[in-house]
Amino acid sequence: MYNKCLTTRPCFQGIPYYSDKVDQLPAHPVLGILHFTFHPGVNILEALSPASRLWSKSLEFVSTIPGFQGLSWAPVNDDSPYQQIIVLIQWVSQHSWKLFQSSLGFSMMLGYISKISNRCIQLALPVDISGYSCLELVSFRFLQSTTQPDKKSDFKAKCEIAFSPYLNQATSQTKLISACGEWLQKDSNSEDEFFVGLLFWATFPELLREVDARHLEMLVRDATEVVSVYTSQLNHVSSDFIGYDHFPHSVQLQTDIELFKIPVKPQFNANESTDIYGKDISHLDSLWYPMGFISQYYLPPRPRFGVEANTEMISFFTRTGDERMLTSFADLGKKLWELGDCPQLVWGKTQSNEEENDNILLFLDVNGDIVYNMSHRKIVGPWRLDILQNMEITTFDVPANDLRSFEYAHRNFTHTTHQQHFPQSVLSPYCSIMPASQGWQAETVQFISILRCNKDGAREEWYSDFAKRARTEYDLLGHIVDWLRTLSTNISVQYVPLEMEDPWMTADKLEKDKLAKEARKGES
Repeated sequence: MYNKCLTTRPCFQGIPYYSDKVDQLPAHPVLGILHFTFHPGVNILEALSPASRLWSKSLEFVSTIPGFQGLSWAPVNDDSPYQQIIVLIQWVSQHSWKLFQSSLGFSMMLGYISKISNRCIQLALPVDISGYSCLELVSFRFLQSTTQPDKKSDFKAKCEIAFSPYLNQATSQTKLISACGEWLQKDSNSEDEFFVGLLFWATFPELLREVDARHLEMLVRDATEVVSVYTSQLNHVSSDFIGYDHFPHSVQLQTDIELFKIPVKPQFNANESTDIYGKDISHLDSLWYPMGFISQYYLPPRPRFGVEANTEMISFFTRTGDERMLTSFADLGKKLWELGDCPQLVWGKTQSNEEENDNILLFLDVNGDIVYNMSHRKIVGPWRLDILQNMEITTFDVPANDLRSFEYAHRNFTHTTHQQHFPQSVLSPYCSIMPASQGWQAETVQFISILRCNKDGAREEWYSDFAKRARTEYDLLGHIVDWLRTLSTNISVQYVPLEMEDPWMTADKLEKDKLAKEARKGES
């Protein structure tokens, strides 16, 4: 799912987040600083939009990670068409920060994210910023060759001196509530040094721009580059934060699939299962998009699905046991067979809500008065229809603005069907149901997903186990259910056991193979 060859990842004191050495360091408070830039048209402030709901679920999930102490976030105040969000997360220690990087974090926002910065500093925020305040985030850049340890200490002291007069102006309309800063943790030795200043103001950014910039004057000349951004009023999240209702009946989703009706709660699930090396199996080997892989160094690429419809799928009703239907199918099959290179005829019956009727799915046009309520559509179907014994066809209706996000979510869903993560000795319970094809239906915003079952009862067992584990393992499976149903307005499924080919077809195949082998022998 993610790039395991990626060499640069978030670090603390030069140690990658996934290393055991992070836990061996003395405990230090860590402030995570994330800067999201979303695609044009994405607005997480738009209430009840899929992007807004997924943002809220992500905040709730992060707030349940052990060692979480608080989170503040706000939009950057600028005129860009790209909405930008700055997030500050206070962790009690680097171990908690490590858990965050190893978890799904904000990965449910994939598809909306255009760029992201995932950094941290060794700092505990002051306790007096939880009220009404706006953030000014100032980044001072220094060339690596000119930054010595003593100079770094001197610059931090200069910052404290520069901001102290403003902290004492209690009656000022633009009162500086708090100011702090620290050197950014480097993710590679070749990086330049950055000092991050955090200024919390009791006013709106529109007024801040009119304030005398003397609080930066004495610091700017020491740096090679200074970047300052303002946010609107900060939103604060505590450990008891509760986002949207976790039950899908609060969402305008229509579905007859029980899996997408189960209640799941966004929360970090501690798992004591470890491998022979003491690693957490759930979060080390089975996670689809760890937060530590979503950074300025790497953004998981958009999944690619089939875009060219290659299959005609026809659905209609017919009277159960209608002999004319069976005769028509037999005649059609023989005519197609005689063409030699004709498209295959694959068909089967699905359960129908109408009594005494069969709902038939096939992959070719049918004429005549023996069928009714016929629907026809082009889909991205399996390339080899003749080897399938069954198909589960799931249709997702997705809003046009959320297609990218859905593709990430569905890729996670299909990858739960088979084991692809190391160590290879860890066997997946999902080995008897496999993806057959996925893609967007032509000229619509419907996504068609086709699975096939390799064993009897595999489908029922897979869905039952998935639903059971999704309730207790949000990081592993629950978020996939939550993600897909948040993005969908309707989810429908049709399970079709396919009819076996006629005996005369099998006999004809064997005869043709025999003749072909004899012809090759004669040529040699």
